[in-house]
Amino acid sequence: MSSAWSPLGPVYYGWWNAIVSFVCLMLIFGVPTVLLPFVYGPVIDEFGWTRAQVTGIASFKFTAAALSAFVTGFVVDRFGVRVVIVVCCFLTGAGMCGFLWVDDLPSFYAAGIVLGLASTAVIVALKTLMSRWFHRNQGLSLGVIMMGSSVAGILIPFVAVPLIEARGWRETFALMSLGIWGVGLPLFLFVARETPTPDELAYELQAGHQRDEPEPVSGEIRVQPESPLSLAAVVATPMFWLIVCATFLMSFVDQSLNQHFILFIDRDLGLGVALAARAFSATFVIGVFAKLGFGWLYDRTSIRGIQICYLLMGLSVALAFPITGAVGMFVFALARGLAHGGMLIKKAIYAKHCFGPTHLGKLIGILTATASAGYAAGPWVVGWLYDRSGTYRPAFLFLLGLCIISAALLIWVVPTYRNEMARTASERQ
Repeated sequence: MSSAWSPLGPVYYGWWNAIVSFVCLMLIFGVPTVLLPFVYGPVIDEFGWTRAQVTGIASFKFTAAALSAFVTGFVVDRFGVRVVIVVCCFLTGAGMCGFLWVDDLPSFYAAGIVLGLASTAVIVALKTLMSRWFHRNQGLSLGVIMMGSSVAGILIPFVAVPLIEARGWRETFALMSLGIWGVGLPLFLFVARETPTPDELAYELQAGHQRDEPEPVSGEIRVQPESPLSLAAVVATPMFWLIVCATFLMSFVDQSLNQHFILFIDRDLGLGVALAARAFSATFVIGVFAKLGFGWLYDRTSIRGIQICYLLMGLSVALAFPITGAVGMFVFALARGLAHGGMLIKKAIYAKHCFGPTHLGKLIGILTATASAGYAAGPWVVGWLYDRSGTYRPAFLFLLGLCIISAALLIWVVPTYRNEMARTASERQ
């Protein structure tokens, strides 16, 4: 089965795509996303805005991302991944450089909107690429590419704090865009492949035939059976709407914690921005292993693994209450990093495990748009609750409740397509 082997060596080419996607996601999505919370403090100091106002950029960013993600799923299925990645590179670069001209709240939000148009579009495109190339190792491959955001989260805090102090938050954003032009875009254009051959898919599904094994007889292996449902029929199912509700609520929780993390540790707990940066970085170090671990878990347990992730997110929220010093802060960061790692790879699992590959790009786009709506609402609502009460306690109690509700909604979600594939494979043995 020679076509299953990469010209760069005896490695399934899907893994080369995963490495390239990892780099692109780190530079296009990870760097600006991780950098944003570090500028909130300097922006508040410069302009005197409230926390709801300054974190409002995340709401505008993710509102734009929701619209972009919804459209991107259809664009990917129609024009391919490559077109989307090129557009995302130019939009992200423009948005990061746009902070150079920020001098009021509307221009601050405008830069965030441009970033938002690209942020989830690149995720939809790359998750679709991985889901086309992988079935047996879909979750693991998604974990590999999503480690890009973790690596950005590990590195950026140690670069951002001194760079902001030396050059200011505007120039820091602009300088951080250089990796997109010099590394991410050329690498994707020259290495990535969009579509696997039938033999390559059969190779991945069968868990690694050797090169000298015979080709399968045509029609012998039904690699990816098509879903019998149209997109309209999928959207009409109650299970689809349970997934949408759970995705929105947990994205609300996840991004609320992400955007308020630095402010909470630095200014409310009084532990300082340097310690907050180390804790923030620690969540992404943990996230590297969490993404791989949850990818492995989702490949084996599917929806039940996602429930575990949701409950772990609730535990991380609960651990924010007793923080009084560095030890409690790092325990919170540990749980937060584990849960966040699992959150970032679940949407493609929902799409393929429950509904199959027929509408993969569109469903990943719809679920990413739903998540972006939650990302947009969460930081602003939590900021508003803080401004009203002067503490994060009411907001954290609210987030904890949402985690419990979301995990409960998944009781009625069944991985129909995954179960069908398992039955088909069992019948062949």
